[in-house]
Amino acid sequence: MITIPEFVSMVHMYVPNPSMIIEVGAYQGSETRQLKNAFPSSRIIAIDGDPRSCKELSKLDGVETYCQVIADMRKLVTYFLKDEHPISSIYNRGDKYTGDKCEHFVATTLNDFCKEKGISSIDILKIDAEGATFDVLLGLEEMISDVKIMHIETEDFPYFSGARGHLEVSSYLSDMGFSPIAVVGVVIDAGRQYDSVWIRKEILRDKFRQK
Repeated sequence: MITIPEFVSMVHMYVPNPSMIIEVGAYQGSETRQLKNAFPSSRIIAIDGDPRSCKELSKLDGVETYCQVIADMRKLVTYFLKDEHPISSIYNRGDKYTGDKCEHFVATTLNDFCKEKGISSIDILKIDAEGATFDVLLGLEEMISDVKIMHIETEDFPYFSGARGHLEVSSYLSDMGFSPIAVVGVVIDAGRQYDSVWIRKEILRDKFRQK
């Protein structure tokens, strides 16, 4: 998979001075800490929907943390809480993973969240939403054009019931003006899970023009 140090190297190449970083699906903040260390002067926001993860996130220094479910629209959602915290999601990972406790939360969109927090653009967006990457992207609405570079997780197998997969996410991002600069997949059960890095096409073009 694409590690945070690898991702940071790409950011330095294309978006050298990021001021706004948002991580959706931050879990307990291990990768958030790495981003903070790499970009100490940036405003960093870490979001997770699992209240158990949020307790750990709240301990981070120099990071704004929020316990909030992010989806494609503002709505009441069922959130599946698994014993393995990283796979808790608005989509169910299935009986293979224990802990089918469900909670109902009011989800918001990333667009609405940013408006509430006074955020007009996002330099770095990281999404690890356990099947809900497409939902998070849809919820950006027109603000997706104000994202410069993103690191996302997708799947090409229905690990999460009802979730939209890698090809659909890739097609949408391409239509929205992004190009992939790195895609790495790992085999899990009968399918693959991918980490990929996407950047706005105009940033990529400008970089090549400078060469």
